[in-house]
Amino acid sequence: MLLWLLPGLVLIGIGFLGGRRWSSRLMWASAVLLVTAVAVTILFGPVFSATAQPQIHQQLDRMGTAAGGFQGLLNQKAASMAENAVMAFVSGLLKQGVLLLVTSTILLFASIVWYIDDMRRARHV
Repeated sequence: MLLWLLPGLVLIGIGFLGGRRWSSRLMWASAVLLVTAVAVTILFGPVFSATAQPQIHQQLDRMGTAAGGFQGLLNQKAASMAENAVMAFVSGLLKQGVLLLVTSTILLFASIVWYIDDMRRARHV
């Protein structure tokens, strides 16, 4: 939870610098979060699957088949565990990216509705 403190403070700063009203501040912060979430989702989704994943698999396979006998079996098991760890890490990043994508889209939509409502109220006053 503490890891989200610094990005949260950056988003709050962007919101305060970008917007004049609370609705536009939320709009700025959620738009930046949306762009970041799209980038993370693309990088750790299709880009990772197309570029890095085959390279990782190939290198770990090469490591596992380098030796024979019992040492080769140990190397294969270590390579399998390393590949599982990498895939679990990337999968977690992808899940976080998708979660942030959905959350920021909802926040952006809500802030746009709020901003439009603010503008209507300002005209009628």
